Amino acid sequence: MRRRFHRKVVKMMKSSVSILVIVCVALWLGGCGGDSEPSASADVVAQVEGVCAALQDELDARGDFPVDGFDPENPSREALPVVGAYFASATAATEKALQALRDLDAPAEIQPKLDAFTAAMAAQLESAQEQVAAAKQSDVAGFTATLATASETIENFDQAADELGAESCRS
Repeated sequence: MRRRFHRKVVKMMKSSVSILVIVCVALWLGGCGGDSEPSASADVVAQVEGVCAALQDELDARGDFPVDGFDPENPSREALPVVGAYFASATAATEKALQALRDLDAPAEIQPKLDAFTAAMAAQLESAQEQVAAAKQSDVAGFTATLATASETIENFDQAADELGAESCRS
């Protein structure tokens, strides 16, 4: 009796292992070939991350923030033009990055996420340009009035980056 039970258990285990192997092979093969959309989407995300890396390199090339101890909520009138010039130096690089994003050819499944990401970057640029204008005029009230919008655009941009799968693009 014991031997018969042992044989049944072994037979069931062999069947289970065989089924498991078949399922694993099927899953592995399912990941190969077939529909090219996921790889096209992944390629677009990689291109987006490349655009972000190039932008970050250009921003880093500007050097350190020029005003030590700058408090954006209580800026000194004298420091604002220097801050404005520093922020303005990012405008051309950001516009170039935006154009590169707009030029990407994305599959339909990822296009809405790319559009949302691009729109979020454009909103961030617009917010920065408002800060630049206020800062260059030494307009303390105007500059501080931009802070809430700037913070919101950064949050929206980071969320859009996450949704696109381009986490390395986060601010």
